[in-house]
Parts: sequence; structure tokens; C-alpha cells
Amino acid sequence: KKPEWYAQHGWAFASIGYRMLPGAPVEEQARDVGRALVKLRAEAARLGFDPDRILLTGHSAGAHLAALVSTDPQYAGSAFTAIKGTIPIDGACYDVVAQMTQSGAFMRKRTYEPAFGTEPARQRALSPTIHAGGPDVRDWLLLYTTAREDARLQSDALSTALRRAGANTE
Repeated sequence: KKPEWYAQHGWAFASIGYRMLPGAPVEEQARDVGRALVKLRAEAARLGFDPDRILLTGHSAGAHLAALVSTDPQYAGSAFTAIKGTIPIDGACYDVVAQMTQSGAFMRKRTYEPAFGTEPARQRALSPTIHAGGPDVRDWLLLYTTAREDARLQSDALSTALRRAGANTE
């Protein structure tokens, strides 16, 4: 029901299906999001929306991608400045290095290592919290389920880093 709700409230809505592991590494997934934003902006006149007012959102792995693209301009390229707000929902790996040390062996081996590898340099490069303070999207709403303490801790840490850098977070 999201497309209808957004349209009824004056928003254009677009959704992309991103390629999950093992089909594409996280870096390629983030580039997919960036390419989709560039394409969406190129079609803005035809679709009837302002190409310079984009809200980026995602859930779980999509939350991580939205946060990464919103803190590391290399992925969105020319579309980066058009992202006016970001809503990551229930992400638990905004600081990959911290999550790798804090998560249990099951999640680390099953989820995080396949996605982010074991090299600390790559893990830092894929951590939105570590990127906070460079060019960042200005406005953020970080949502998480209260049933996941790791999601709360990761969201709070990202929010703190973004606020220190001058972003608005809630």
C-alpha cells in the first residue's frame, strides 16, 4: 500500500529490487542504489516530481544501503545532493566493525561475514557511522524495532555521529 499512500500525500514513490548476496557484494548493491537515483532523477519530469527532493528509505539490509549511500557520496554520485532525507528502518550494522565484535557467532558467521568480510579496512569502508562527518544527508529518521537491542544501539550510535557532524536526527 506504500505507493498509493505516498501518492495520496503528494509524494512520488519508487522502489528498486536490490541484488542480495551472493549475487552482488555490498559495494555493488550501494552502486545499484546510486544508479537508480540517477535514473530516477533523469525521469523526474516525465514522472512529475522534483528531482532535487528525494527521500531515501530501506529496511534491514536496505536500511544499511540507504544509510551508506546517504553518508558516502561515492555511491550516489551526482544524485547525492538530491537526497533530502533518509529513513533507515531496523538496520543493525551501521558500524560494521562494532557489530562484528558485538554480535554472536551465529549472526557473525551467517550474516555479517558473508556481507562485509573479515578485513577491518573493508568493514570500515562499509560503515555509515564511520562515514558520518563527511558530506552527509542532512535530515534523518532512524527507526528500529524495540525487540532488537543491536538495532537500537547501532541506530543510536549512527544518530550521535550524524548529530555531531551537524545533521538532524530523530
